[in-house]
Amino acid sequence: MLTFVSATIFGQSYSDIANLKTGDYDASAAPVVGLWEVLEVIVGDEKLTPTAKWFHLLSDGSMTSGNGWVQNFDGSFNYDRDTKKLLQASQGTVDEFGAFDVTITKDGMVWKRLEMETPVKVTLKKVDKKPLAPWDIIIGNWEVEEQTINSNKDDHAPEDNFVNFSAIYFGWDRRFKKYDETGKRIETGIWHIEAHSNWIWLISDKDNTKTGFDLDLSTKSLKLEHKTELQTLKIKLLRDK
Repeated sequence: MLTFVSATIFGQSYSDIANLKTGDYDASAAPVVGLWEVLEVIVGDEKLTPTAKWFHLLSDGSMTSGNGWVQNFDGSFNYDRDTKKLLQASQGTVDEFGAFDVTITKDGMVWKRLEMETPVKVTLKKVDKKPLAPWDIIIGNWEVEEQTINSNKDDHAPEDNFVNFSAIYFGWDRRFKKYDETGKRIETGIWHIEAHSNWIWLISDKDNTKTGFDLDLSTKSLKLEHKTELQTLKIKLLRDK
């Protein structure tokens, strides 16, 4: 959902064209024009809000969208002021699910339509800047400040030496590098953050081991939590200045 199969259509609606010919054309920007952040997506009864999703609709009928710094759609749109329907397109193909019914609210905008007989509702707000995604914020070097491990069972003793690094670098190319307390690089691999949840995977180059962590991230601090049936590992890191 929200992956729009995209036609060469324009921001001026058919009703606008008719009004222009009769001399009753409103040249002001359509209410859908602007930069919008997606607050919530509900598909049927399920909430499937993508991370840091945005849409940028321009007055010339062009539009782009993406997640955080990543742009993944480039196309056009048609908004009909009379029917209040928004249709999107790209690369000569109109969105296969058809137009959204648009409601402009005090705080933003709501899109609704059916996709394969399932109702879809998208709630958006107008913003000045594109929202940052966790995979944008995490890029850089982080130092381990605190680490704890607790047993989840009374008869289980937590492991010793459960964290084998003192710092970790997350690169824009989705590569990570771990370092020990002497600054020696001890592990490399691939990192990946899920699109619909605060979950990060670290996949080691050494043995292709895949370890998942619950992610709590701000611009200055990073908390990772890895929970198994036997124990829970928590790591707090601070951004290296």
